[in-house]
Amino acid sequence: MKILLLDDNISTTELLKKSIEWTNLGIDEVFTANSAAEAEQMLTRNSVDIIVCDIEMPGTNGLDFIKRQRQSGNDAICVFLTAYAEFEYAKQAIRLNSFDYILKPFSLEGITNKLQAAVNVCKERSKNSNYIKYGKAWVENQSTLTGREKEELLSTEKELENDGIRKAKSYIKDHYTDKITLNDLAEYVGYNPSYLSAMFKKHEGIPPLDYLNLTRINQARIFLAASDFSISDIAMMVGFNSVSYFNHTYKAITGQTPGEYRAAIHARQ
Repeated sequence: MKILLLDDNISTTELLKKSIEWTNLGIDEVFTANSAAEAEQMLTRNSVDIIVCDIEMPGTNGLDFIKRQRQSGNDAICVFLTAYAEFEYAKQAIRLNSFDYILKPFSLEGITNKLQAAVNVCKERSKNSNYIKYGKAWVENQSTLTGREKEELLSTEKELENDGIRKAKSYIKDHYTDKITLNDLAEYVGYNPSYLSAMFKKHEGIPPLDYLNLTRINQARIFLAASDFSISDIAMMVGFNSVSYFNHTYKAITGQTPGEYRAAIHARQ
């Protein structure tokens, strides 16, 4: 696992790099940068799983840097560093799909705990990487289908991977915290809503708004497993305006309530 430490204060990045027991966290390579420009150059040559990023920096600040990274498709876990305890920063960080933020001055124990949680998020992501694509897995495991039928169905699934569907999935990934309707999604993609829904369901196995909820629930699972946010806060962070609807949707998809899932995770730790 790889991490990038970005802070305009060289002493901060050096302190973190030298003082944290990275191998104990499961991190085997640590990169440092002291400006957004330097970090962007480094990321053209290396991919990282986690970014620890200062918010207040001269030139391009941390929020703008991460926003550009998200626009370019970089979904690395992000932990923001900031000396400013302002909720507006937290809201902006959430919209950028960040994981957490840490107030300066910080303790090494505190930031180590945050980083361990971020590492847990990476592991959880890996476990859930194929969760959304259960439609394809269903096809592959149907014993009643002949080999030729399976090949034809999987071939059809691949043929339907067109620009419109990719745009829809990308839009959901980037905006799942927002209120999204089928009409909004269809307008963005340039499809008729009914046609988009039919194509999306045929390709992914579920309608686009179910895919949206599944994306939200997958992110909620990560927060539940690796953070101390309350269930009501997590519901809002992943795009649900109603905690009761969040609980209902979570159980319908996973078979557990959010509280039951969190309790099971804690019991294993």
